[in-house]
Amino acid sequence: MHLVSLVVFEEYSIAAAAAVLRLTPGAAKTRMHRARQRMKNALQGTQPAPISTTPVLEGERS
Repeated sequence: MHLVSLVVFEEYSIAAAAAVLRLTPGAAKTRMHRARQRMKNALQGTQPAPISTTPVLEGERS
């Protein structure tokens, strides 16, 4: 998640984000590819979006 945030929102290059996160550039590229694929599949409805495991307390539902 931090990798995606750095690359997408902070506009770091994948290599720069990899250095910040102490990853190899190859590992960062692989993780970005997989994250983009998961987001694409979730948006297309081909796989369910992950469900939060954080319990929702009474009165906090949105």
